[in-house]
Amino acid sequence: MKLSQYQPKPFEKLKKERENQGINLPDFSPTPKKKPNLSFLWVIGIFFALFLLSMVYVVYDESGKPDITPERKAALERDLEKLENAEQYVAIASKDGLYPCLSCKNGQDSIFLMRYEVWKYGVTMNKEAGRYRNTLKKMGLEYDPQFRGALQQCLKQEKIKIYYYPTLPENLARVEQLLRPPGNPQDR
Repeated sequence: MKLSQYQPKPFEKLKKERENQGINLPDFSPTPKKKPNLSFLWVIGIFFALFLLSMVYVVYDESGKPDITPERKAALERDLEKLENAEQYVAIASKDGLYPCLSCKNGQDSIFLMRYEVWKYGVTMNKEAGRYRNTLKKMGLEYDPQFRGALQQCLKQEKIKIYYYPTLPENLARVEQLLRPPGNPQDR
């Protein structure tokens, strides 16, 4: 048989002949396409819609006047209350020992403090538990509130105490005196 006389058999006919001989040919017939499962997109869409609804910050009263949501009003009241009830505090050494020094000169990273000596002056609107939790105790320091009032007043008290720190007897007794308490790297 010449090559030019060769006629390929249709695939189905060839497949039947091979099956009769016990040979299975792979099935090359096109498989029907499945429709994509869109339930995942529906879930994402629902979560996105809920997220957008939760971002409503403006509500309107009966007359159409805009106002903030009750949740935002409550948050504002809490924040304003904190501003009026701040604390200026001092963190003091609870025992004699070495403490981190953030204001020392010449690369010195620690300083010896005697019990009750000042390590830091600071201000917080969250009281000791909100500001430090257990951090001060782990460092061997005690928290002592010195002034309570509006945030501006507390910041003034803190600044005055930081600036006058060099005149404290504990600082004057040092060979190398500090410009500010060891726990205050800046005048703030």
